[in-house]
Amino acid sequence: MGSTSDYYQTGTEIVVGGGTVSPVKVYATQGDPGEELKNVKSVSAGSYHSCAILLDGSVHCWGGNMYGGLGNGESGFFSYYVPVAVPLVSSVKEVALGDWHTCALQDDGEVYCWGYNNRGQLGIGDDVVENFNPTPTKVSGLTDEVKKVISITAGHQHTCALFDNGTVKCWGGDTDGALADSDNDDTDKYSPVYVLGMGSVESFSAGENFTCVLLTLDDQRAYCWGANDRGQLGNGGDPFGQIEGLDNAVSLDTGQSHACALLNGGTLMCWGSDNYGQTGDAGVQGQTEFDLSPVSVLNIEGVEQVTTGKIHSCALLLSGDVQCWGHDLEGQLGDGNGEGFALNKLVPSVPIVFVAD
Repeated sequence: MGSTSDYYQTGTEIVVGGGTVSPVKVYATQGDPGEELKNVKSVSAGSYHSCAILLDGSVHCWGGNMYGGLGNGESGFFSYYVPVAVPLVSSVKEVALGDWHTCALQDDGEVYCWGYNNRGQLGIGDDVVENFNPTPTKVSGLTDEVKKVISITAGHQHTCALFDNGTVKCWGGDTDGALADSDNDDTDKYSPVYVLGMGSVESFSAGENFTCVLLTLDDQRAYCWGANDRGQLGNGGDPFGQIEGLDNAVSLDTGQSHACALLNGGTLMCWGSDNYGQTGDAGVQGQTEFDLSPVSVLNIEGVEQVTTGKIHSCALLLSGDVQCWGHDLEGQLGDGNGEGFALNKLVPSVPIVFVAD
């Protein structure tokens, strides 16, 4: 999910105005200069905050903490300029960030969530008095002696877990059938429920009220379910319908209302909302507002990884360069302009700035 830096998710000591338009270093402490955040294994970003997993398996988060999404036991209308340690979790292998909630997957397969819980996105049951929980709490009903969680993903207000047997469980907001569970009544779920008719899942990604998966069967087929008001299912709106044109996809990622898939061979295809050019086709291959089926991202090749923000997209190339396209009003593209243009325009390559030495 994309974000602005009004809540200091850049992690720098000082943020001028509402955002930064070029990459900046993340510091572990305040000061001039502050101590740089080191020994980082991976970094993830939500709508208003960011988190890093360190090599020792600990988690540190920074940015907006309105509903306790940073996990340090505090909440309120304030932000942390530098990372704060998240207690009660250890040996973390993956974190997933939604709008105002965060979840962490440990090596043992246990999942802990914290932050906003107005739709049950923490998966900690419906007996919680408050609609938020600033302290990491274990999600029940996941790992057992038969299966183990191997990956997690967080959407706007729902969360999903992938098991080593290829099945998926989701919880939280069920708007437009985002959870794809048995009752089919769009009722929020405060505990994990199985996604029906979906097995052999290799990877997945949750957007705003929709979810997409890649299957290990045959030619890496892709499926999406949930909201389709902007064409984000990529299949004409058929629930669980296969997305055509994505043969041999190797990974995918979802934004607010769009998604992108990396294909074998290093090319990209995107679909869904395109009102700011986030599908990367310059508006020449489909609708100007949204693409109902996948379109090729123009002027890019040799892609190693793709990631999507709320209304922008970025790709890491085999050359080590990064290319971004889509909304740039808050400097999301990192090209130093922040012009907010990027309507159907691919942004030139920008250098990577590492948060760890």
